Amino acid sequence: MTMGLFFKELAGLLDQKRPRWRDNHIILIDNAPYHSSQQTLQYLEELKIPLMFLAPYSYDVAPCELVFAKFKQANINIDNLPVGKR
Repeated sequence: MTMGLFFKELAGLLDQKRPRWRDNHIILIDNAPYHSSQQTLQYLEELKIPLMFLAPYSYDVAPCELVFAKFKQANINIDNLPVGKR
C-alpha cells in the first residue's frame, strides 16, 4: 500500500522534527479511492494522523491544485496554453 508507506514516512519525519505536530496540524486529502479506502483509513487511524477530506469535486479549494496551476503556467507552459480542468 503506497499511501500507507508515504504516510508512515511522513509521520515518522514529523515526529522527529516536531513531536507534538498532531496537536495543531491536519492532513488535507481528497476522496480519491487510494485515500479513502478502508485499509488506508484504518492505517491512518493507527498512525493517529489527523485528517480532513475535501468535498467532492472541489478542485478550486485544493491547495495542491493552486500550486500546480501556477507551476504549469509559469514554468512548463511556454506557449501559455489553458491548463484548467474546466
